[in-house]
Amino acid sequence: MWMKKHHCPPAERNKEHIWNVWKEHVLPKLLRIVPSVADDDHPTTFKALSPSPPLRILEVAAGSGVHTVYLSRRLFHYLQEHEHQHQHQQQREEQKEEQEPPPQPRASSTLSTPPFVWQSTDPDPSARESQQAYVQEDLAANEDHALLLRSCVADTPLPLTLTERGVVEPETRAILMSSTISSSATTTTKWDLMVNVNMIHIAPWEATQGLFVLAKELLRPGRGLLYLYGPFYVAGTTPAPSNVKFDQFLKAKDARNGIRRLEDVVALAQDYGLELVTTVDMPAHNLSVIFSKTQPNDNNDNDTKMTMETK
Repeated sequence: MWMKKHHCPPAERNKEHIWNVWKEHVLPKLLRIVPSVADDDHPTTFKALSPSPPLRILEVAAGSGVHTVYLSRRLFHYLQEHEHQHQHQQQREEQKEEQEPPPQPRASSTLSTPPFVWQSTDPDPSARESQQAYVQEDLAANEDHALLLRSCVADTPLPLTLTERGVVEPETRAILMSSTISSSATTTTKWDLMVNVNMIHIAPWEATQGLFVLAKELLRPGRGLLYLYGPFYVAGTTPAPSNVKFDQFLKAKDARNGIRRLEDVVALAQDYGLELVTTVDMPAHNLSVIFSKTQPNDNNDNDTKMTMETK
């Protein structure tokens, strides 16, 4: 099965940088993490509960699967650590009330149920095979957490093709609109986080439109986030020569593709009920761009139903 893996050097280079942005800008918003009362022994303790119901994370155009396994594994251990900190903080507070020495942290896992459900997608069958191969290899290498991780990451990547009208595949749309992903059932049909890395510039603009149609339909109002990564042209800044050259290369292959202007993407997001949260400069002249799904407007935002094409 490992022979089906696609090797993707750019994903290997940027995966840790993406995770660092998630830790600072994405997860605190999703998990409502707030600092607890600090003391000399625990100056950076945070108060955070494991998400209940589990976080639902949709990776659109996941490509090789490098980000799927790396980010899901880092997220798993991150939530494990924060749950452990939270439980330990509770124990310390209880012991403090009883005037007893605080307990020592436990090294064992404190997660007993899946804290998130991660579904990857791609229109390319070979990319979906690669995602499966990466996931299976990662599970085999993490035997201690394999059972719980297996419940977190869907074992079957979904075919997902985007046009300006949304998702082409009716079966995929039906699954994404349901409360059950793979073998994991949740109590909601909404998604907490959509992830889209390095797609917008290598696809027609209609695919970007479809991405925001999907975000409007699926993201949890007032909380759901859309995370984008890739090169963008930013108004008021001089484009990096390497980005200009890359843009020319993309358009020579397909005139419909190319690096997008950030202001155009932000305007499109606003049309579909998403607002820009922040942008973060990344290595190699890329950006992390984070949007939030706004609260529904009683007058004109009732989660407009996504239309779909038939093949």
